[in-house]
Amino acid sequence: MRVLLLTNKYPYPGRDGSSIAILNMIRGLLSQDMEVHLFALNASRVYVHPTQFSFDEPGELYIKSMRVNTDFTLWGVLKSLFTRQSYHVSRFYNRKFEDRLIQILKDYRFDVVQLEGVFMGVYLPAIRKYSPKSIVSLRAHNVEYKIWNRWLEHNKGIKHYYVKLQAHRLQKFEESICRQVDCILPISDVDSRDFTLMTKEPKKVYTIYFGLKPGSMRQFSNFKYGKKKIVYLASFDWLPNRQGLDWFLKEVWPLVKALVSDAEFHVAGRGLPPRYLHYRGERLKFYGEINSPMEFLLGGKITVIPLLSGSGVRIKLLEALALGIPVISTGIGAEGVNVVNGEHLLIADNPREFAHAIALLLDDEELRITLSYNARKLIESQYNLDSISLSLVNFYRQVSENRIAY
Repeated sequence: MRVLLLTNKYPYPGRDGSSIAILNMIRGLLSQDMEVHLFALNASRVYVHPTQFSFDEPGELYIKSMRVNTDFTLWGVLKSLFTRQSYHVSRFYNRKFEDRLIQILKDYRFDVVQLEGVFMGVYLPAIRKYSPKSIVSLRAHNVEYKIWNRWLEHNKGIKHYYVKLQAHRLQKFEESICRQVDCILPISDVDSRDFTLMTKEPKKVYTIYFGLKPGSMRQFSNFKYGKKKIVYLASFDWLPNRQGLDWFLKEVWPLVKALVSDAEFHVAGRGLPPRYLHYRGERLKFYGEINSPMEFLLGGKITVIPLLSGSGVRIKLLEALALGIPVISTGIGAEGVNVVNGEHLLIADNPREFAHAIALLLDDEELRITLSYNARKLIESQYNLDSISLSLVNFYRQVSENRIAY
């Protein structure tokens, strides 16, 4: 089978959750002997030259990209007030990109065109026109409108009204795209339920978990020695991560300091606002983007995921579980992952509970070892990339056979 992945970002080098998800999707499809074509919007703000793409997986992989400015602008925000389109969506439409996509669709016959995220649905009319026989799937990294509705629950003011308007428009767009595609591939059972309710078509919704190869990943071993170091790794150009960090610093960290006098909090990730980089708080360290994310995680005693809003699954959580790093998360941070509180990680949803969970886990070596072991076993049994990729390819073949039958 020949598959075209259409993405709203250039995934290499894989330093945020959605990029890692795209790269692992490519790895999985190649492992099943699929011919994979990638056509990506290469955002100007984080532009990656195509020659820098390095991939060690064997197989037929063809990569194309186009530099496009997808930034939010003041003019774009103002203009969106007088249109019916969601600015979250319209900023990903580019006429030159569409023209090149049309040429690709003319040059190749694709069995599957897979939209990596609902925003690439702006190109669905062109795909249907120039590749009418292709299966068109939506790999839904999140229920996008749900992210903003949850954000609204914790934020007020003038910005609240604008975001509410955009969230409503985004929901209408998301519902429309879900009705038009042939199948929807959420990455969690929670999101699958939402999409089934949205479409009223359970047969077109098929959960495909984010897959990992835990056997090729280093195992966490920092149980006995070292500082009481809490680490948090995230992409802070995603609003829910900034919101969660603000909540942790304001509401949780003061309680942690009172409970654990020698605790340290280390934060790293792309898009970290400058106000954090200049922070001079005691036992707080901010690094911005780093070259070795896995080494950063492995250097901590525990990691935290203090999310208050969002959807889909946290790729960084799955990676931490695969590495065996003890985790404390909010319920939303762990949503969509088949974890059990107290067995694979600790879950806490208010500042006091979160701080006490941190103190407990930093103090209890046996608990850290137990959570680490159970977490790795969970990833090995349910989030194995090879078996997940085989399941996806079999699903596509079944969809193709059903289309032929009709």
